[in-house]
Amino acid sequence: MTTDFLQQSYQTAYQAEDATWKVLTEARSEMLAAAAGKVPSVTIQKWMSEIEGKPRLDTLSPGSRKILENLSAWCGSENLSRWIKASRDFSAATDHAFRAAMELKAGGGIKSVMELDGTREDGDLRRKLISIATRINPTVELHLVRELYAEGPALLNSGASSADRMEVAGMHVPYYNMSTVSLSKKFDPVDTVYHEMWHSIEPVLTHQERAALRSAFPDDHVMTHEERTAVAFANWATIKERAPNQQVSRSFHKVNAAAAQIKSLFGSRRVETIFHSAFAGEFGERMVKGFRKLGGRDHFLPVAAKIAKPSPVQSGNPRPTKRSVRL
Repeated sequence: MTTDFLQQSYQTAYQAEDATWKVLTEARSEMLAAAAGKVPSVTIQKWMSEIEGKPRLDTLSPGSRKILENLSAWCGSENLSRWIKASRDFSAATDHAFRAAMELKAGGGIKSVMELDGTREDGDLRRKLISIATRINPTVELHLVRELYAEGPALLNSGASSADRMEVAGMHVPYYNMSTVSLSKKFDPVDTVYHEMWHSIEPVLTHQERAALRSAFPDDHVMTHEERTAVAFANWATIKERAPNQQVSRSFHKVNAAAAQIKSLFGSRRVETIFHSAFAGEFGERMVKGFRKLGGRDHFLPVAAKIAKPSPVQSGNPRPTKRSVRL
């Protein structure tokens, strides 16, 4: 396939994604308007999200049928049918656009994807996020989505109060070496991409680097060590990104509750040096070398095992379960 064909394929795919997103947004609004005065809007939004999160938008299971019966009574059958179709169309368009982007990346390079993404409504933001991800970890697959929901134990590890389905800023699945970042205005996508990129380079941290970070950011009653470290790096990197010519050490201490502990145990320079290395792409180069040595993307877990000791989340049977998700 020529690059021109791949570019045209991706452009057609993302135009369909953008168009179906607008239709879905309108369909959701119609559902909320129809239920106004009958049921709180948060209830409608919760149940719509529950159905949209089902694999292949399942409408046949007993649980789904009960939800749909209620939604039909509150919003009307026509609005319900329109929303279900819009949800399915958008889901299919999103999957198609992502596959087309990956094909273009493989055939024409990441710059080809960035050039086309720059023509979209949120093009500047998309290009910025892709640029950050490529700098920190060139091997990662970055998926930019309009919104993102998650559920399960990973939410608790990230500091959420429950494991119930909720909207989240991003997630990283080590098994696939894939990071997903939400473009929702409810979150800061730049902070999120730094957070998920940190998770993506965790497999290649040395024993010494892991020890320094674990001592600086131990598990607490709110978050795991891995999440606390990712939050700290994202805060630090976002400040550095937005004020590149300013001294970020003072801000680094302000945004990390463990700063005093870092200084007393190692001196803040040790952790900040690690963060600088991640920001500059040094750990990403370790990932690249590992992939080349062991044969590419299909050997991601062996790469992690040979270069650095896997974290507890990655140990054991490497199946893409909810436990393997980092938020």
